[in-house]
Amino acid sequence: MDFHKLEVFCRVVDNLSITRTAEDLHLSQPAVSLAIRRLEREVGTPLIQRQGRQVAPTHAGRAFYPYARAMLAARDEAERWLQEFKEGQSGQLVIGASTTGVLYYLPPLLEAFRARHPRIQVALHAAITDRIREAVAADTMDMGFVWGPTADPRLSSRLLTWGEFAVIVHPAHPLADGGPVAPEALAREPFILARSGSSTRWFVESRLRDAGIVPRAVMEFDTTEAMKLAVEASLGVAVVSRKAVDRELSQGLLRVVCVEGLDLRRPILAIWARGRPLPPAAQRVLEMASHYFARA
Repeated sequence: MDFHKLEVFCRVVDNLSITRTAEDLHLSQPAVSLAIRRLEREVGTPLIQRQGRQVAPTHAGRAFYPYARAMLAARDEAERWLQEFKEGQSGQLVIGASTTGVLYYLPPLLEAFRARHPRIQVALHAAITDRIREAVAADTMDMGFVWGPTADPRLSSRLLTWGEFAVIVHPAHPLADGGPVAPEALAREPFILARSGSSTRWFVESRLRDAGIVPRAVMEFDTTEAMKLAVEASLGVAVVSRKAVDRELSQGLLRVVCVEGLDLRRPILAIWARGRPLPPAAQRVLEMASHYFARA
């Protein structure tokens, strides 16, 4: 149904005048009358009747009026929403964050984003880095925050910052005295590692081997939380995101071990599908994340 004809009809009902409606809409009186006749033909019944020099809605016109107003209001709301969407002020986003550490960086960022952009709904999905990469490439997530590096040709990425991993042990562990330890001392320990085949497992094992440590895996888990619990139970040592153990360190549940010559820095990336433009709201998230991590 033509919104122009609906608007003309509603103005005629409001004004009870063809002349005033023509003036309001900057139309000629014949153009107003023509729009009404065309609308009446479309709905199949008279909507406006003449009463002397004035016009008034017919019974059908009075009944149709609130529906016409509702359609015009819905159009206006849709236009406002589309404009806000194009400006990155509204919309819905699905964002992934790596459970192997990146997730712990995001709550302050997302809280600030929600306060600044309350009309953007953000759904945060936590998963291992590899699954987030697949979901972003498959367009089931708009973007992701993951550990790097990535050489996936399906993805575009931006380096946000560098995160630190750390070797963690139970507070009663012999290596928990606070001093730096030699790599060979750590090499004798049972390791709790990320799932075999994951990017975090590859990162940890490659960095350990660079320091001359071949880890002896006794357990492997999908999540950092499970790895931390295993270390708290004195089942072995683990290498996890340093940010992920802030609470446990402050409560004395875990200790960090400094290992000589062990470089555990890892890039944190924002990723999105290559060849598909980011939704405007996702661009807002990316811009805010870049500033947030630059100050962190």
